[in-house]
Amino acid sequence: MARAVRRIQQICTLMLAVICPATVHAQGVGKVRGAIYDSLSNKPLRGATVFISGSTKLGISNELGEFLVDSVPVGKQSVSYSTPLLDSLGLSGMISSVQVVANTEATLSLGIPSFATLWRTLCPRTLVSRTDSGIVYGGISNAHTDTRLRGARAVFSWLAMETNGKSLAMNRPVQVVRTDSLGNYVACGLPTDISITAEIDAGPMTSSAIDFVLYPIRISHRDFLVSTELIPVTASSSRPTSRMGAPTLAAAVRLRGTATVRGTVRDGNGVPQGNTLITAPSADTTTRTDVDGKYVLAGLPAGTQALRARKLGYGPQTVQIDLRPGQVTDADIGLPAATVLAKVDVKAERGANVSRKGFEERKKVGGGYFLTDRDIENRPDMVSVLQGLPSLKIQRRNMSTSITIERGPAVCVPSVYLDGRTSSVDELTLVRPEEVFGVEVYTHAAEIPPQFLGINQCGSLVIWTKNAR
Repeated sequence: MARAVRRIQQICTLMLAVICPATVHAQGVGKVRGAIYDSLSNKPLRGATVFISGSTKLGISNELGEFLVDSVPVGKQSVSYSTPLLDSLGLSGMISSVQVVANTEATLSLGIPSFATLWRTLCPRTLVSRTDSGIVYGGISNAHTDTRLRGARAVFSWLAMETNGKSLAMNRPVQVVRTDSLGNYVACGLPTDISITAEIDAGPMTSSAIDFVLYPIRISHRDFLVSTELIPVTASSSRPTSRMGAPTLAAAVRLRGTATVRGTVRDGNGVPQGNTLITAPSADTTTRTDVDGKYVLAGLPAGTQALRARKLGYGPQTVQIDLRPGQVTDADIGLPAATVLAKVDVKAERGANVSRKGFEERKKVGGGYFLTDRDIENRPDMVSVLQGLPSLKIQRRNMSTSITIERGPAVCVPSVYLDGRTSSVDELTLVRPEEVFGVEVYTHAAEIPPQFLGINQCGSLVIWTKNAR
């Protein structure tokens, strides 16, 4: 793996060795003009920064990938270039060379290698690349010491639909690779159009599960930090495993550590977004941004984790964070625009405090579990409000929260209502406890009021906010 990564650098560099600028230049200056092409996306590379080594001279490529560096000293010069894409692929700092002659323009073509080139460099010769084949490579390190780990398992899995000609079935293929002597790994042949889950198992250490998609670029560079802090204490003698056979976290276990993550949440226009829900699922910890869009989550376990931001009116956003014990990690998050549905006019009779009155009447009749604003005050989020209620099982894993009702060996998913309308667990978790005046929980079909019966008649969660009518 280490040789393969070095080979990528060699392929990407038009000169195989770093050629330092000549120490003595002839008098005069020239120009370096050229273009950069991205063979991964099959288009010119815009916004690349081109540097003349040993000087302050640089140029930035335009929408056609063209760049110009002026006033370059004459002689043999080293040229380096970088872009956010190259940085993300671990290929930044690539170097080429060019001969500059006084009062003339030297031309230079630069580029990112094609996927086929990277496949031949990184992947086994016996493995055939297809149009839906992707590559993930990187390193695995101990979060406490920053040392690379040999023999660590990187486990990748995904959901796949298969058919035998008569019926469809969902399967979860798994690919497991191990790090080499330098702590590097490479996984080839991963799907590119569906979500992949990565989990790292390094003996007594692990990372949390990370979800990602290899689209539109079919290659990704991902480093992972592992830590013993990401394993529940109760699992020390018998660690739970996921469907992939890699370690995973028990449900709703609040893991602690000394790491901190902070940042600012902004929308697509760069405007800070307050009241955004920030969740670290691995540690079962949440917070909200202040009016300036800033957040801080402290006391987190070390290791690679996922951080999720959600706000009504925007799409959810998930970022990978690498936390080290006793250190502060900065992670700014951008919220994508949400899909806007067509306007629908709804006519309904509205009466003062109708929802509150109905809640009180059903509470008197009984048949379910009822919580008032006094019962839920000082709770950090709605999940903590529901935790502990009989028959409810709440799990936080990866980027989602699930709520089920257990009846002996049987498990079903309840219907969710917010202010009288059909809702979802994701929307429920965005509601702040201080905004709620009442919660109704029905775990048996016979108890459910007709208006909250739902489709599966499993049970119902009904949340009423203080803005409900």
